[in-house]
Amino acid sequence: MPGRIVDALKTVGGEALLSAEQGDVEQMVDPVTGEANPRIR
Repeated sequence: MPGRIVDALKTVGGEALLSAEQGDVEQMVDPVTGEANPRIR
């Protein structure tokens, strides 16, 4: 299924972000320090 989605996005010039672990993508940057979330480095 992800292959079909990626193919469709390529057709229209879109982009995708796939995350295998729920929770990390919601906070990619620490709001206090402005640094990247250490769990995604």
